[in-house]
Amino acid sequence: ALEQEVGTFGDDAHFIDDLGGDSLQVLSITLKAEELFGVSIETEEYGDCATVNSLTRLLCRKMGGAMRHWPFRGTKSGTFRIM
Repeated sequence: ALEQEVGTFGDDAHFIDDLGGDSLQVLSITLKAEELFGVSIETEEYGDCATVNSLTRLLCRKMGGAMRHWPFRGTKSGTFRIM
């Protein structure tokens, strides 16, 4: 899992360089996104998911442009966790 304090990273945060993850954690995040959003991310698309924004764009595209079931709730304090 990647765990960060809310407000300590932006939409352009790189999962490895900025959030301290590694390649296995990025793979885990994309697999969890597939599960949460009911989409399939092709193996060759994993490399396109290096930042929060790039993963969001890919999910939007796969869902027809709508983030229907966004599982992360915005809060002003606390911890943001992707498992």
